[in-house]
Amino acid sequence: MLLDEHKRLKLTDFDCVEPTGERSYGNAPPWARLYPEPPTGMAGFGTCGPKPEQFSLGSVVYCLTRGHEPYEHPDDSPDLDIVGLFRKGIFPPLQPQDDAMDCIIDRCWRLSTTRSRIWQKKLPVSREPQT
Repeated sequence: MLLDEHKRLKLTDFDCVEPTGERSYGNAPPWARLYPEPPTGMAGFGTCGPKPEQFSLGSVVYCLTRGHEPYEHPDDSPDLDIVGLFRKGIFPPLQPQDDAMDCIIDRCWRLSTTRSRIWQKKLPVSREPQT
């Protein structure tokens, strides 16, 4: 994530680039999520496009607001099957009704909205004093 000269957020991805619609070979959770692929039932990452990017954006916001990756808190068991939890749609607890950032994370992880609606809930803005 970068800021432009007007301090507007710009999203970038310096990892890899694949054409939209191509089969995704994914990353490890929390940056990608495995899905069942009907009719075989074999797990897969789906296809490249907005949905996997939206999912990973939720994980980025989670890390920025928590200081650690999902299920990587020192209180979490090291034996957790993070891949299995993410595959089943079981994510760390959030408070999307009370916290704007948690609302964004929840929408991203659950792919429950279009890109333009992810940011719809007003976020608190911190302003630096003018000098």
